[in-house]
Amino acid sequence: MGVKESRNSNKINRERILLASIPVIGSIIVAYFAYVPKPDPVKTVDPVEDTVRLDKTRISRLKETARKVNDMIVYKRYSDLSEMMSDGLKPIVTREKFNEVSEKTSKNLGAFVKALEITYTYNNGNDNFFVKNQYQKGLNINQIIFDSNGKVYGIFTDKYPD
Repeated sequence: MGVKESRNSNKINRERILLASIPVIGSIIVAYFAYVPKPDPVKTVDPVEDTVRLDKTRISRLKETARKVNDMIVYKRYSDLSEMMSDGLKPIVTREKFNEVSEKTSKNLGAFVKALEITYTYNNGNDNFFVKNQYQKGLNINQIIFDSNGKVYGIFTDKYPD
């Protein structure tokens, strides 16, 4: 074997070794990148989404309060109700006025059976809840309005029986 053939043989062997080592080197590189810890994604805060979530929580709490206020109305618990009224509503919804409306409602619609549903609207900075009530002889809706402090700002009934 001559020197020229030996060099060609060594060149072929180096090429074979190089070609054979490419998959090994590639897998080492892939393995390295697979195990490199990736940084945590940056958590962005969407102020609109957070506001909506807070609003939903606040509305949910007010809805439960509206349910309680409705119970106070239909079960004629003025003392409990007056504690939840805003200062501006207390002189308007007096015990006498409350009892008068309660008696007329009972006389014309019979006994309270159950609250059916509560709907919500937002109007002029106030949260409005409409509670539909089933009585023995019919339905009525109590509108309960909360001010921005969560106090009862207004109470209305859709049926004011004569």
